[in-house]
Amino acid sequence: MAALAILALVSSSVLVVINRCVASVADSALRMQAFEVARENMEKLLASPLVQEGVEFGQSDKYSGIEWQKVVETFYEPVTAEMWVRGVCSAWYIDAE
Repeated sequence: MAALAILALVSSSVLVVINRCVASVADSALRMQAFEVARENMEKLLASPLVQEGVEFGQSDKYSGIEWQKVVETFYEPVTAEMWVRGVCSAWYIDAE
């Protein structure tokens, strides 16, 4: 009877570890996909000859479950008072937890 209890405890521990490993692999894949979407958006922004101030957002056509946002804004640099343009591209996903 004690051996059966020990076997059940070990089996459940192994299943918990495997479950966490699978969730970690899935989150890692989603993280890489989100990074790729943000990188592609930034590459498009940097390659465009003209940028316009504003916010764009949406869902990835390439990967389901990945949402993205692109923000272009102007600001004045405080020392020289020159106008600069800042572009921020981000992407996110819902993790397994």
